[in-house]
Amino acid sequence: MSYQTSIHFDPTRLLMIKNEVENSIQLVENAVEHLVEDKTLAFGIDDALIQIKQCAQVLHLIEMPLLANIAAYSAELMQKIMQNPADIKTDQVVALTEGTTMLKKYIGFICLREVHVPQFLLDTLNVLEIALKKPISSEGAKLENYDISKLKYQPQSQITDLEKTIYIHKLYKYCLNNILQQQESDLDLQGLEIVGKYLVLHSHELPSKHYWKILNLVFENFEQIALNQPRYRSLIEIEKNIALFYQHPEQFQVTSHDLANALSLAISLEHPSSQTIREELKIGDEILTDIQLTIFAKQLYGPDYETIHKVVELISLELKTISRDVEYNYQNMTAEKVEKIKLSIQQLSNIFSVLNLQNIDHDLKQLNQNITLENIKENETFLKNMMKSILNAINFLDILERNYTSNHIKIKVNNTQISLDHLDHAYEVLCSESKNLIEETHKNLVQYLSEPNTELLNKSQIALKELSGAALFVNVQVLQQSLIDCSNFILLKIHKNIDLSSIHIEHILDVLASLDLMIDNLQNKQPILHSMFNVALASSHNLKH
Repeated sequence: MSYQTSIHFDPTRLLMIKNEVENSIQLVENAVEHLVEDKTLAFGIDDALIQIKQCAQVLHLIEMPLLANIAAYSAELMQKIMQNPADIKTDQVVALTEGTTMLKKYIGFICLREVHVPQFLLDTLNVLEIALKKPISSEGAKLENYDISKLKYQPQSQITDLEKTIYIHKLYKYCLNNILQQQESDLDLQGLEIVGKYLVLHSHELPSKHYWKILNLVFENFEQIALNQPRYRSLIEIEKNIALFYQHPEQFQVTSHDLANALSLAISLEHPSSQTIREELKIGDEILTDIQLTIFAKQLYGPDYETIHKVVELISLELKTISRDVEYNYQNMTAEKVEKIKLSIQQLSNIFSVLNLQNIDHDLKQLNQNITLENIKENETFLKNMMKSILNAINFLDILERNYTSNHIKIKVNNTQISLDHLDHAYEVLCSESKNLIEETHKNLVQYLSEPNTELLNKSQIALKELSGAALFVNVQVLQQSLIDCSNFILLKIHKNIDLSSIHIEHILDVLASLDLMIDNLQNKQPILHSMFNVALASSHNLKH
């Protein structure tokens, strides 16, 4: 099983609450900003606190414990800050900001990439724990139950007899000091290798031998280790353990906590021995190596959907402005205006280059070389090509935005020839008109119960058939068929001159409600679940029997 499979995450449940969580985070951020600036409690700050607490509870319910803890600790820290608004501690505000920022970023990341990498959350969780004076979670917490007493792993490099020396502990302290100050050199890395070899040699046949073997692997490959605050704490714990070991080597017992942290460092390496340890202890691929984490870190800490959406919006607006200026004013174009257009296109071209859309960058640069007053005023072919290039650039921007949208809420593209802004507009119109037609049909059917007449049924039958087309447009064939069945049922009753009963009306309204819910989800960028249509399917089925 590949690690991509091990960390795969279905974001459906999280997408259903994502908007509410993000709104709650925004309320907290606004309230804290007001608190810092004015040293007073903002109106609505209590509601913001309640909402972030509710987010924590919901995240627990959907089995995301680390995210839930970050939300809960953020709420707890916010409450602590609110107790004394006149004396706000900067470190608490910084910790709270880090908590809410990571909540928002990580939720966006896992919904988009569909991977769950809780290793990214530890640093933020620790910051909140320190601010609240809680016990600090460690990197190796998930590994504490692994039994390494029967570990067969042996260091690959041969360790020959070394002279005993009292300076091993001092050497480690010296290397550690440079590491903590982020001033480590190749000499420090060599020093760690020496420390690891001595510890393996001196612990031979002692109870702590496995611990030192694992650390020797870490020290030999220390350049691969990605350092962060939790790992700095682990390295400091190792220093304490080295001191204890050299005081009483035979009596030294490593704790499960320290052993798990050492194990976590070892399996973070891309090394054959690390893989051997994983296989022996049956540690799954869901715990990623540092190199694998680096790949996902670029996505986690890169631009989020909101940033890309804003960038796309601004660039598209500029491109459409240029397009309108040329299309409607090309006959009155002046040399000065042409220069302004060329400057704008050049700047936009540079932005496309930064966005890594090199083909559009190249197209716009080529276009810019041919923009002249004469071409704009007299060359119809050039004008058409210019409009086409601008439209193409806008479409690529829409594709970029789609790439930052979760597959579960992404609008399906069946016609690759249609521009995406036209497709978005089509969905907006579809949702708006469908909502109006659903409301009108609902009103007609309810009115029919008190005033039965054929005209109301005719209107409803036609509307249901039209609405089935809306369901087909969004590719929900189950709902489309249910609406057609309802339409055909009403038509049959009209032909036979039979009135509809209240139960019949209730079944049809259930189908309408399913369509209404689907459109709400489309408008609110919520996932469309097939289970939503079970009621519609059952209700249309009941009409036939």
